[in-house]
Amino acid sequence: MSFYQNYNLLRLAFKYPAITLKKIQNRFQKKVSLQFPALLNFFLYPGCNLKCTICYQYTVRGNYRLPVDHVRKICAETFPTAKKVILTTSGEPLISNFEEILEECRKYNVLVDMYTNGFFFSREKYDLAKDLFDVVHVSFDSHVKGVYENIRVNSDFDRVVNNIQEVLELRKKEGKGFLLGFCSVLMKSNIEHLPDYVRFVHEMGADGIVIQRLYFTNKKLKEEDIFLNLTQEERDGPIREAQRIARELKFNLMLGDVGYENVFDGPIRNKRPPLMERPICWFVAQQIGFTPTGEVYPCCLPTTMVMGDTFHQSAREIWNSKPYQKLRSQLYSGKLNFYCSHCRLLNPNCKDDGTLALFRRNLALNWLYFKGRMKARFRKLLSRNDGASH
Repeated sequence: MSFYQNYNLLRLAFKYPAITLKKIQNRFQKKVSLQFPALLNFFLYPGCNLKCTICYQYTVRGNYRLPVDHVRKICAETFPTAKKVILTTSGEPLISNFEEILEECRKYNVLVDMYTNGFFFSREKYDLAKDLFDVVHVSFDSHVKGVYENIRVNSDFDRVVNNIQEVLELRKKEGKGFLLGFCSVLMKSNIEHLPDYVRFVHEMGADGIVIQRLYFTNKKLKEEDIFLNLTQEERDGPIREAQRIARELKFNLMLGDVGYENVFDGPIRNKRPPLMERPICWFVAQQIGFTPTGEVYPCCLPTTMVMGDTFHQSAREIWNSKPYQKLRSQLYSGKLNFYCSHCRLLNPNCKDDGTLALFRRNLALNWLYFKGRMKARFRKLLSRNDGASH
């Protein structure tokens, strides 16, 4: 914040002593967020041992990763006020600075959420982080080995299943309170197996399943979209049966992302920290995400909106930068840009009409932009590092 913003806040505090800091903050809400986000998203390395057909990230694989010193710098700026760090919605977190980040988490008492493909989730990795885990998400799209390995290319079905079974057994034996759930992208090739998949995950001892919608960025994936290639009846059959089985087993099955009712018949624990409700996007209001290029983006999907660069700005400067101020103003006023207006988190009632189809094309174009920008940044950062080493 600038000197004048700080001065005005102090002046208001003295003039209106009964007004709390939160109320004073609301006066600046459309421009500045005084509180630093409680949630951090670390996508610090694009590398992964798999080449999943549904992942838009694997085409941006690069050898560049944020230097350890830079990672520690980001942690020192953000962890003192953070509740949780999320590792990671892209790439495989267990092969990138995992131990260093855990060290910083212990220093500041920050919890860890993790998205993993399970391939490297061994007992050794579990022991490193078991006291820090809050939620672990395992990307596992089918209990049918052939279907799974066609989607998760280069993976090993038996190895992943054995890893997760061992972790679940250790969690039960040691009484650890973190949640472990499965994530599955629903497609034409796996939707018919959904009812049996629910039984399989329940029998393993996991806490629930999150069903995700396919966001395709190439023509081949378009053939897997259940909304373009299946009728309503063809979709309803296996999904309704999966809901029935989940209720019968008292098991949590989250289907909101594909437009169906969630089943919350198992034990439910509130998110930590609780997420803000609409109209403000929780990703913009509560979370800041860091990419392997050092840049900050305000969304969990590819976008052309770049908020700042940690190589030239502090995390706090980026959080209150002009791009973030503009985006927050749009969200608080309800005057959303085209991209945000078609987000299912902000607008769950948006329908699959021509406008949404346009949004999907826009998403694909955003991804091409994002991919090109990332590759250019990788080359620039690698050349800079090479020059510094000579």
